[in-house]
Amino acid sequence: MPEPLKTKPTQDPAASLDDSWGLVERVGSSTALKNSPRMQQLFRYLCQCALNAPGEPVSEQQVGVEVYGRPPGYGAEGDTIVRTQVSQLRKRLLQHFLSDGRNEPMVIEIPVGSYLPVFQPRKEPSQLRTEPLSRDVTAAAAAAPGVRARSSIAWVLVALLLLLCGGLAWQNSRLRTERTATAARSPYLDHLWKQLFDNDRPTTIVASDANIMFFSNWTDKPVSLDEYRSPNYPHEVLGKISNPDVKNVLAHFMFTYLTGSQDAFAATRLTQTADQHRIPLTITDARHFRGQSQGNAIFLGHRKANPWVELFDNQLNFIYEWDSKTGKGLLRYRKPKSGESETYQAGAGGNTYATVSYVSTPEGTVVIIGGSDMTGTDAGSHFLCDENALHQLHTALGVDLSHPLPHFEALLLARRAGNAAYDPQLIAVRVLDH
Repeated sequence: MPEPLKTKPTQDPAASLDDSWGLVERVGSSTALKNSPRMQQLFRYLCQCALNAPGEPVSEQQVGVEVYGRPPGYGAEGDTIVRTQVSQLRKRLLQHFLSDGRNEPMVIEIPVGSYLPVFQPRKEPSQLRTEPLSRDVTAAAAAAPGVRARSSIAWVLVALLLLLCGGLAWQNSRLRTERTATAARSPYLDHLWKQLFDNDRPTTIVASDANIMFFSNWTDKPVSLDEYRSPNYPHEVLGKISNPDVKNVLAHFMFTYLTGSQDAFAATRLTQTADQHRIPLTITDARHFRGQSQGNAIFLGHRKANPWVELFDNQLNFIYEWDSKTGKGLLRYRKPKSGESETYQAGAGGNTYATVSYVSTPEGTVVIIGGSDMTGTDAGSHFLCDENALHQLHTALGVDLSHPLPHFEALLLARRAGNAAYDPQLIAVRVLDH
């Protein structure tokens, strides 16, 4: 593994470089990057290269070795992690300088086809010289009769108002242009997100319930959806436990509201992508959802963590099951084809399996992000928010940008590090009979 990157350029920078690095630090701690340590590391490494050795190209293999711990000389042709992550970073920088960093006088961009960031002044319209104009006209008005002075001031106010309206119109046009440019650079993201969620219906992310997972692990029995949405929940399921000490411990957890870090990662990523496409999202937890949504829903987690997923089990090919013998979850493939496995279980080698399913109801679109364990939620959200991944999905489904996507179910294999997943790869996709 490479040594941890330093947080400042190794050389003594001049004042302008100090300003540039100060901008790097602000962007690195911004909303766009602060929840992704590896993305921060990639961003700082590329900026360090640009500031320490301007003009020297940075290769994909170099980034793979220094940032992602790939062995020297690895085959970058079959390993797309650098291209995928730099593409994602490019989008996040654009988003940052349109939102939190909109007042920065300098912006950082990564040109398409390059890995080297470019620092350049923000392109803004020339500043309106309203102050000298106001001062000159006010002086002239003071020397004229009262009516003439008031008339002159009124004309100045009208002129300023027109200038302000013109500036707002220009800004509005600029934002529309930038939105169109973003969509042009991410056509497959735009195609999927607009079809699924831009339908004039509210979209709710439904996070999983960590409490119910704790209860299920303790009792070695999942809670059904009927039990979960009963008015007597959780008293009814707690009443089945005879040991009073165990019941007291479980009750302490069942009357609180917790969710996993993977859901937090996923919700942040999904919200940022939705914001990029001007699609408003709200977030709730499984306990408070209660099936009252009259719109689109994104369910996070498998059915042991989010019982609402049970509603769609009869439509899906990959079903989550709990293996009490091994104490692990797995995905069971209902209709495997020749040469395909019947089960997929997260291994000790740092891999996890994820599923992304798209179905619909009379109320709107439903997307389910699950997997063989909870890191599958993180992997599935990566997949839904990545242009290259969605390009692969369109290709696998045989759908171009001029046709709608069918209801589908995608099986992904991703790498796992602790509670986070990265580099999801599409290994199977099925069109659902809906």
